[in-house]
Amino acid sequence: MGAYDIFLCLTLDRLSRDLEHSARILKILQFHDVELWTVHGCAAVSSMEMGLRAVFSQEVLEQVRYRTREGMKTVAKHGRVPGGICYGYRIRREFDDSGEPVRGLRSIDADEAATITWIFRAICGSPKSGEDCRRAQCMRSTWSTRPIVAGHRNPRSSQSW
Repeated sequence: MGAYDIFLCLTLDRLSRDLEHSARILKILQFHDVELWTVHGCAAVSSMEMGLRAVFSQEVLEQVRYRTREGMKTVAKHGRVPGGICYGYRIRREFDDSGEPVRGLRSIDADEAATITWIFRAICGSPKSGEDCRRAQCMRSTWSTRPIVAGHRNPRSSQSW
């Protein structure tokens, strides 16, 4: 026998949530004559149990991914930010009629915006000029003028640059 007889994990989804990875892990453990046990199980995990749990875990992950993306789309459609705080912005705290905080609102941080404007002027010549930015396209493979130019005309922004 090898150095270990049993591999103990809390639950199988802590080990892997991917069907392919789960099968590979179990195959390696079986090759080395190591039994896979879970804390809540009363016996070694069989290939059938591992396969079924991996399929269910993978399905749950796909559902979580879908719900997360749909939630982010909904937040963005309502004019809010569906992510963290980007450089140049700060959190704007507002409350709805029921007193709950409205999440995802941002306002432009003037000091950080000055830095961003300086960077774009150094690269493009002017942050308001889409033509200058298209000229600078050789500096980057996928250059878009939308984030630069749109920041000046965003009606949901509390400030302009």
